[in-house]
Amino acid sequence: MEISVHFSNIQAQISEELQRAKYSIYIAVAWFSDYKFWKIINKKAEEGILIQLILRQDEFNKNYENYYLSLMRLGGQLYWNDHHHKFCVVDVKTVITGSYNWTLAANERGNRENIIIIKQNSEIAEQFSDEFLFLLKTSERYKLPIEKEIVYVNKEIIKEVLIEKIVEVPVEKIFKKPFRIIKKNDRGFPKIDNEGYEIYSRGKKTFCGKCHNNKLTVNPKAPKNIQSLVKYYCRHCNIYYDFEGLSL
Repeated sequence: MEISVHFSNIQAQISEELQRAKYSIYIAVAWFSDYKFWKIINKKAEEGILIQLILRQDEFNKNYENYYLSLMRLGGQLYWNDHHHKFCVVDVKTVITGSYNWTLAANERGNRENIIIIKQNSEIAEQFSDEFLFLLKTSERYKLPIEKEIVYVNKEIIKEVLIEKIVEVPVEKIFKKPFRIIKKNDRGFPKIDNEGYEIYSRGKKTFCGKCHNNKLTVNPKAPKNIQSLVKYYCRHCNIYYDFEGLSL
């Protein structure tokens, strides 16, 4: 059996173990906001590795919905459960556990956290895996919303015969984020309630998903708590976008 204890450089230690995964990654942590970990498990999901997360369903975790959607589109699975665990099992062989929450705040604290990494002990790995499966049975699975692609068309009303003629024009604006149609306004156009925005490209230019302005700032100076997540900034809308082009 191989056991190592870490009180510093914890983010790097966890990242290294996640990158070694070949078959599965089980993660049961109360809170999860570290973008570096999300990038790794997204890449692993893309490789076909089974990724399952069990998090608490609270306001903190709901702020990172864009991360969840990105992972689930790649085949990852997310579950809600009211727990306070902080462990991960890689390939049912390696166990990572300790006080460390997988958050940006925990990483910034640096020397006030700990983890233990246990390898080459099948009994312990199976015990943690069994606890994970027990949690899974009592958890609520988070489902990927139905996605819609909405395009705009010109509408011409012929009042004399009371028919509505729809004339399609070349699409200029495509919203890739899921939308929900609430009601129609006085002119008959749908009022759309969106839960976020996503940048998009047309030709060689990149546009803001909200105002469609192409004057985005790349790698802007952002508030400290989201600096590591930010890639683009729209001054017109005061919206920051992460490395995947999703609004924060």
